[in-house]
Amino acid sequence: MYPLVIILRVIHIMGGVFWVGGALALNFFFAPTIGATGDAGKQFAGYLLSKTRFTAAITGGAIATVIAGFLLYGIDSNWFSSVWQSSGPGIGFSIGALFALIGHGHYEWEQQSSHGQDRCSNPGETNR
Repeated sequence: MYPLVIILRVIHIMGGVFWVGGALALNFFFAPTIGATGDAGKQFAGYLLSKTRFTAAITGGAIATVIAGFLLYGIDSNWFSSVWQSSGPGIGFSIGALFALIGHGHYEWEQQSSHGQDRCSNPGETNR
């Protein structure tokens, strides 16, 4: 089982770094630049989000992170039946899992609610 844990940890860590890094780069660097460059920025954003695999890659990283984390949590907690879940690490991992699920759910909800809308006119504002 130990090699499986190592593989799952690598997937979980690398997927999480990719997921969070991509989201932060998009929100803190790309979005302000897109908003500041007008039509050229909108053209870039349209191409990035619809013609490349950027959103699929970020979503894939998120899903891989969540699945690997779930499996790691299951292994550590003896499939959700041990006292470990009420220990410090168990509670900490539970809180981390909750935030990851909320973050992924929020991302998916934003993708669905903004489908077909121009979100680049004001990067800090969602058009609902």
